[in-house]
Amino acid sequence: MIGVALSSAISYYATTIDLSGILHLNKLVLLLAALGIGSLLHTETIAVIPLVQTMLANGMSTGIAVAFMTATVAVSFPLYIMLTKVVNGKSILKYFGIVLILLLVVGLIIF
Repeated sequence: MIGVALSSAISYYATTIDLSGILHLNKLVLLLAALGIGSLLHTETIAVIPLVQTMLANGMSTGIAVAFMTATVAVSFPLYIMLTKVVNGKSILKYFGIVLILLLVVGLIIF
């Protein structure tokens, strides 16, 4: 619930933010930031599309958008908390690690 509210707030305020000021940073730093923020949020796939669409309109690269959008759905922290009741925590961390590394590689390729 908090993740959806935070996602809505980011979507609302992202329309007024000019992303060109931070786009000169290193690609790896931007991707790691997108993955970090995306993994803290928990949204449904349909709910993250307007947020990413707004960020793309403001200058975000496609690679960062794909990494952020996939991280919110596939490796969110609330998902980890829910899965620990069913699956071993070590297995979940391996899954999250593999997915985050692959998202980083894909983001760098698409960037």
